[in-house]
Formats: sequence, C-alpha cells, structure tokens
Amino acid sequence: MAYAGTEESSVSLRDVLFVLFWHRTTILLIACAVFGGVLVGLFLWEESYEARASILVKLGRQGMTLNAVLPPSSQQSGIPVGVRKEDVNSEIEILQNRALIEQAVTKLGPEFFFPESQPPEALIPWVKYMVKQGLGNVRKGITEVLIAVDLKTRISPREQAILSVQDGLAAKVIRDSDVIELIFKWGSPELAQATLEALVALYLERHVETHRSSEAPAFLHKQVETIKARLQDSEEKLEALKKKQNITNFGDQQKFLLGETTKVKALLKQAETEQAEISSKLTQLRDRLKSQPEYIEVTKDQARNTLLDSLKQRLLDLEMEKMKQEARFESTSRPVREVEDKIQEVKSRLSQESTRVMDRVTTGLNVVYQETRKDMLLSEVALIALQVKRETLFNHLGAYTKELGQLQSYDMELNRLQRQIKLDEESFVLYKRKLEESEISTLLDTEKVVNVRVVEPALAGAVPVNQKKKSLILLLGGVVSLFVGVCGAYFLEYIDHSLRSPEHVTRYLGLRVLASVEEAKG
Repeated sequence: MAYAGTEESSVSLRDVLFVLFWHRTTILLIACAVFGGVLVGLFLWEESYEARASILVKLGRQGMTLNAVLPPSSQQSGIPVGVRKEDVNSEIEILQNRALIEQAVTKLGPEFFFPESQPPEALIPWVKYMVKQGLGNVRKGITEVLIAVDLKTRISPREQAILSVQDGLAAKVIRDSDVIELIFKWGSPELAQATLEALVALYLERHVETHRSSEAPAFLHKQVETIKARLQDSEEKLEALKKKQNITNFGDQQKFLLGETTKVKALLKQAETEQAEISSKLTQLRDRLKSQPEYIEVTKDQARNTLLDSLKQRLLDLEMEKMKQEARFESTSRPVREVEDKIQEVKSRLSQESTRVMDRVTTGLNVVYQETRKDMLLSEVALIALQVKRETLFNHLGAYTKELGQLQSYDMELNRLQRQIKLDEESFVLYKRKLEESEISTLLDTEKVVNVRVVEPALAGAVPVNQKKKSLILLLGGVVSLFVGVCGAYFLEYIDHSLRSPEHVTRYLGLRVLASVEEAKG
C-alpha cells in the first residue's frame, strides 16, 4: 500500500477494521474453504476402536512353593516380598514381541484383518465408502509406481497385517501396581477384541514356555547325587580319623593335653627350684664338714673300749649306706640285703664289745661332724631323687608335647573335613530344595499354572476412541479457518497498491482531495 518516496504513517484501528470490512467476502470464502477441508478430512477419517485387557503379574511361583519345600525352622529372609520392576518389564516385552504377533496373525489369518466390505445402502455412508475406496485405489496406484521405480518394497498381506498389529498394539504398567494394561486399536471393535483375545491366549502359552526349564531337573538331580556321595565320603573319613586316634572329641582331648602340659611344666619348675635349694644346702654342708674334725679328744677316768666306738662308727656308716641303697634300689634287692647283713654282723660284735671297758679314753667321734655328714648324705639322696623326678617330668612333657603336636595336625585335618562336610550339607540342602522347586515348577507347567492372571478380558468399546479428537479438531478447525481467512485478507491488502479512499490519497500521495466521483454502477 505504500509508494516509493512516501512516508508510511502508523496503522490505526480504523485502518484494521477497514481492511477486514473491505475483504469480508474473501475472509469468508477462505474460512469456508479451510473449514470445509477440515470437515472432509474428519468425514474421511477412519474410525478407530480400542480394545483393552488387564494382566496381573503375581509373585513368582518359586515364592508360592518355597514354603512347602523349606523345613519349619528354616530362615526365609531371602523370599522376595513383591514383584520386581524387571519382571513386569519382561512380561511387557513378551507381550509386544514380534514372534507373538506373528503367531496371532497366523492363527487368525491375514484376511481376518482386511475383510472385504460391502457398500452401505444409506447415502452418506455410501458416499464415504466410495470416497475411501477411491483414495485407497489412488494409494495403491502410487504404491505400485514406487515399487516399479524401486523406491518401495512390496510386502505380503501377512507382513502388512503384522506391521499393522504392531502399530496398533501398546502395553503399559498401571502406576503403583503390578497390572499390565494391554491396548489394541483397530477399525472394527469386533476385530480389535478378537485380535486382543488371541494375543492374550498366545501370551499365556508363551509365558509358560519361556519360564519352563526342561533340563533343570536332570541337572539338579545329578548335582544332588554327586554332593550326597561326596558328603558320605567326608563323613566316613572323619569317622576313620576319630577311630584311628581313639578320640571321640578332639577339642576335649586337646584341652586335656594342654592342661596336663601346664601341670607338668609347673611340677618341673618346682623340681628345679628344689634341686637348686638342695644343691646350695649341700654345698654349705660340705664346707661345714671340711671345718669339723672327725674325732675329738675326750678325757675320762674310765673309758670304754675304743673298738666299741669304731664299731659304732662302722654301724653308722652302714646305716648311711643302707639309706643310699634303698634310695636307688628296692628293699628286697641284693645290695640292700648285703648291707643289712653287714649291719647285723656289726651289731653282734658291738653287743660283745659293749661289756669291755678300757682303763681310759683319750679320743672320740665328733657329733657335729657326724650330724653334718648325715645331713649331707640325706641331701645327696634327695638331690638324686629330684634328678630322677626331673628326668621323669621331662619325659612326660616330651610325650605330651609330641601327642599334642600330632593332635594338632589331626585337628587341622579334622577341621578341613568338618568344613567340607558343612559346605556339602549346605550345598545338598540348597540343590535338594532347588530340585523340589523345579519338580513343582514342572508340575505347574504341566497344569499351566502361571504367575500371571488375566484380571480383565479383552473388551472393545462401542464408541470410537477418536470421536473426542474429532470434536476438538472441529473446534480448532473453525478457529484456524477464521485465522487463515484474516491472514489471507491482509496478504491481499499487502500486495494491492490501489487507493480506495480520500484518506489513502492524503496519506500516501500527500495531496488534498477536492472532490470524489462515485463509480458508476451498471
């Protein structure tokens, strides 16, 4: 509307209304054309019906049968409480699997999905039918051309049915539940319901086949027998080890040997202490004996026979000798008897000489010397006894230590066998339980007991699912058609450079209008 060399002033509301009023017919025609196109599209839009079915995914059959397998005292903390998200997603994948759809198409037949329909008798449905047939023929012609120029691949009716079922099938999990909702959309409610029923039936069979394990019972049975034989072998080795050592309880025997070893060590330490004390005492007695004379001078008016004193000394020596021999040998041994015979002989001579008295005695035995010598002899005997006792304790300690070492080596073997038996028992219980579960699962597969259940069978609605969409599209089509008409009017105004009012002349040419002549009509 603007001319070169002129300044365009701002557009006022009057100008906007003028354009709308001037192009009112154009706006109405464009709006009617667009709205008519929307009506034709809605008229030709294929009706779509929806069939729905709901499937509940329950806890796995292992959870259903485990209580019957486990003993009452067994812990059941490993049993799952609910269905995992992964299990539900796996069932959705099985439902949407192409192989399942192919089975359904094969079962129903490709012609089931694209039946030949007869033209209706009513006028409007007949027109609609004929238009659809014409559009279908056009699409077929275009498809044949594309196939001829190698831009498209020809597909069979079966493949076309499979692809169409895949496009119309959808599965989703209902929020906060273990229910899967299966939705299938098709142009006929009867076909949609029949197709969904076939898919659900085939899915139940496929579910049983998917979760069936025909090789598991044989494998588990073999494992149970192997572990059972290994367990019996370990138990026999354990019993043989106990019989070989004649020990019923290695722990008690080891505790007993440790206690005896501790006692022997304490006695050995005590004997060493006593031996040291006696050795010190014996050293002192020997020093004292060296400082004492054996005989001392005795002055008497009358003295007994000196032979009598020598006999007494001889008797004392024999008594000491007897004590030594008794400490080394038994009282009935030959050395002891010989000493006793000598003592009897000395006693008999002593009794003979006791009546004879000498005129005087000038020397005699030292009593201190004799007592010291006696204590020294007794200490030597005690020292010899302690040495024997110490050697005996050393022998006992060595025997206990050796037996304890052997017992420890056997104990290691015992612990190894006990650990092996424990592991074999746990494995045996585990595989036995799994074998029973597998057998129960096989039985349930035979009876077609599964952990999924159809809670709502396939049902199709009588009202097309796209009916609400049609109403919404119709409303939006009216608004859009009006908008397109207005846009078309302003576009025409933009490309039209004619002056249609005195205001246009004044605005765009800068000239005053003195008079105007109306266009002659007719």
